[in-house]
Amino acid sequence: MSYGQASERSSLSCSDEGKSSWPELVEVNGEAAAATIMKENPKVGAVIVKEGMMVTMDFR
Repeated sequence: MSYGQASERSSLSCSDEGKSSWPELVEVNGEAAAATIMKENPKVGAVIVKEGMMVTMDFR
């Protein structure tokens, strides 16, 4: 199973930037979650990270 994960492209310092988290999509199919995220806030890029994939843990 893959999970949807959002990575923000811009700072959400203003309240009108749109939705920035989707806890309701935990354990939802990655493709479906990514589509929902992009539909609800096009300023956020959704990246599908499949189970077991190597990803950076350094978010500086």
